[in-house]
Amino acid sequence: PFWLKFRTLCLYLLVAPSHALLMPTRIAVVGAGPLVGLHHCNAVKHLTSTGVELACICDLPEHAAATAAQLGVPCYSDAEDMARKERLDGVVIATPTHLHLPVFEKCIIGAQARRTEFGEGSSTLKAVLVEKPICHDLGSAWRLVQAAEAAGVKVLVGHQRRHSAYVRKAREVVQDSD
Repeated sequence: PFWLKFRTLCLYLLVAPSHALLMPTRIAVVGAGPLVGLHHCNAVKHLTSTGVELACICDLPEHAAATAAQLGVPCYSDAEDMARKERLDGVVIATPTHLHLPVFEKCIIGAQARRTEFGEGSSTLKAVLVEKPICHDLGSAWRLVQAAEAAGVKVLVGHQRRHSAYVRKAREVVQDSD
């Protein structure tokens, strides 16, 4: 859908400029289920021609193995392991809300471990898109923001507005200009 491609493109624009000409921008999706995560996977795949690639997915193995095979990407069951093993520029977190903070923290820890193990240029995690709401309570949201600031990672919260009259009009304008 338009709104999802737009959101994924925003994530791409945050992470791409520093090395877009050298190598593809690699995005992972954590929580690749059919409600939201699979849509993010497909949106990232749609952007392949612009230098973006779906690096991997992370979800429960019984849910994600078939999806990973269909998409042709590796599948992880632990976000920390994923961020340690993969060079990731951005991550989309599309898990249930109560898991947003622990998944985010695992991504940061994994990216930092990768940087320690392989050197400064090996981990380029710059941005994380978290589906709304950011967390299940204010304290967790505050901890996520603090962790992001400490790690130098930008956080986007996916507040879609596809039913808004303004967004519908913007979509019409964009489609009419093609």
